[in-house]
Amino acid sequence: MQAIAQNAEYEYVVIGSGPGGGTIAANLARAGHSVFLIEAGGDHGDSLLQQIPSMDSKYTWRNNDNTLYVGTDPPEGVESLGILYPRAGTLGGCGNHNALNLSLLPDNDWDRIANLTGDSTWSVETMRRYYKQIENNHYVPRNGTESKGHGFNGWLGSNRNEIDLFDPQPGFIEHLQRLFCATGKTVMRRRSSAQTYLRDTINELNDDGSQTYPLTIATNSLATRVLFDTSGGKPRATRVSFLRGQALYRADRRDNGLQVGESLEVIATREVIVSGGAFNTPQILKLSGIGPVDELKSFNISLVKELPAVGPNLIDNYEAGIQVEASTPHGSPFENCTNLAPDDPCLREWQEHDTGPYGMGATPAGMLYRSNVNVDADTDLFLFGAAGTVFDGYFPGFSTAQASLNSSFWSVVKMQYQNHAGTVTLRSADPQGTPVINFNYFFEERGHDLQAMSEGIQFVLDVLRDTPPPYGPYTIIQPDPSIDMKQAIMDQAFSHHASGTCRIGLSDTDSCVDSRFRVHGVEELRVVDASVFPDVPGGFPILPTFLVGTKASDVILQDAGERVAV
Repeated sequence: MQAIAQNAEYEYVVIGSGPGGGTIAANLARAGHSVFLIEAGGDHGDSLLQQIPSMDSKYTWRNNDNTLYVGTDPPEGVESLGILYPRAGTLGGCGNHNALNLSLLPDNDWDRIANLTGDSTWSVETMRRYYKQIENNHYVPRNGTESKGHGFNGWLGSNRNEIDLFDPQPGFIEHLQRLFCATGKTVMRRRSSAQTYLRDTINELNDDGSQTYPLTIATNSLATRVLFDTSGGKPRATRVSFLRGQALYRADRRDNGLQVGESLEVIATREVIVSGGAFNTPQILKLSGIGPVDELKSFNISLVKELPAVGPNLIDNYEAGIQVEASTPHGSPFENCTNLAPDDPCLREWQEHDTGPYGMGATPAGMLYRSNVNVDADTDLFLFGAAGTVFDGYFPGFSTAQASLNSSFWSVVKMQYQNHAGTVTLRSADPQGTPVINFNYFFEERGHDLQAMSEGIQFVLDVLRDTPPPYGPYTIIQPDPSIDMKQAIMDQAFSHHASGTCRIGLSDTDSCVDSRFRVHGVEELRVVDASVFPDVPGGFPILPTFLVGTKASDVILQDAGERVAV
């Protein structure tokens, strides 16, 4: 690890390198400002498993011998662990372990933020310009009629799957044609993320070999709290304390409870930006003395600013799976692949031409669907699926689970999510510990969300049931056909798009930050990540969070007196 000096000074200190923090750190450095970026994980950008895209029966318990039991009927004396919620301890954050679904927010979602805050810069017109600014499109002609609204010179690559890769799966093509008409073929399919943008920024050199942009990245560094100067009026964020070492956070599977790390501090001469995500941002703020007063008092944390909105409003997309078995195997585009073994022909094709099955996104086919209970003109469901595999959420070992080539799945993602009852609260004052995360699924507006999801599932099931031989008729495995569909959805629903725990708003009684990402009641402290969204940002939050990071960069530069053109 690179040596870091105690009390080193930087203009901006950014906590977290995901789509929000990574974007803002690179942008501020490229604008000529010294930036210190703190990331708890390492930099695994050279790993093929990270570069290649395709790589509550789920409830988990720890047995007395430290093994895990997954299921609903655990043995006596086991420890309840909850549902696995995958996250990434790596440079680039959770943007480096997702399924590469790049999906814009519905227009009304942006306009709702603009109306909530009275800030017209959140309008869909402005946010679409930010998208055009960062996109490097590889799937529409640069000067064609489809190019409107797309960008071709940004840092974030976008593309589509190669339709020819479905050729070995004629049964899957058949029921895709029954759902919608899929056309198009592109190449250049590899992960593009905050990690690649950060590495490009830090690796750009001047003619004399010196680093072009003043960005310092501290990986394997766990931020523990923000420190404030309280000698003036409002508390002012001036420093960040952090621990330097590997596997310091208790959620890291390498943690054995013995790691302590080297304790360091870094000085921010301008601002501190917290981008820890929906779980860690509220944890860091509370450990720093910003949050609900009673909760802080219970852990003997000195109050800096009472903010009740730090931690509640944990929101997410519900996701429910459809699993079916065909009468005949579907085949697979991966039939000739050898799983990264020496001379793997699929790996060679991907490395040499950016094509082939290893370039497929993990959700090769998708569509939007509008239920009868959608709240506006936007679609409220996102459906995606694949053949020859299954996906039903997360449990220990899910990534290596095998399925027959007869299997296929569709997953229904609920947008316009109506439940805002989730919470993130402290478990202790130990910054290496994990917070208590409770989504409180189906606590609010259960009927609305279940109705929408059941309509989407029924639409797919009707198509599958009507598929003729040799692949159809399909046998329905999930949702369990022996019980009520809505109950089956509640039994199996999962999620992986947490947001909302430090939401944008006008008042310090019911929001955490203002429309310029400034934490209420303190100075020189902002939050820039998915926690600022007051509602779930569409179907997949990664692109909206990239746009939030891009917008926040401009806001910070504007507030520093610099001219920015959007």
